[in-house]
Amino acid sequence: MIKAGKSKLLTLVGSNIREQRKAQGLTQQQLAYESGLELSQVNRIELGKINTSVLQIAKICKVLDINPDKIFNFNIDEVEIE
Repeated sequence: MIKAGKSKLLTLVGSNIREQRKAQGLTQQQLAYESGLELSQVNRIELGKINTSVLQIAKICKVLDINPDKIFNFNIDEVEIE
């Protein structure tokens, strides 16, 4: 089992968002604008620096036209949440 505190879990989610954004050829600035979030907020989400809300994740998924399972693409059984 991977011991992952909150920061590791946030990093996993953030890196999945970044991967999906880049796959669509969007910049962080474009994602921020289209989702109604601040550029700095998108940057901090992707870096796993902040624990964002479900509402913000939904906005990001809508802009990226993906289901949330793409963002939460990891085996929760392998992550120990503190």
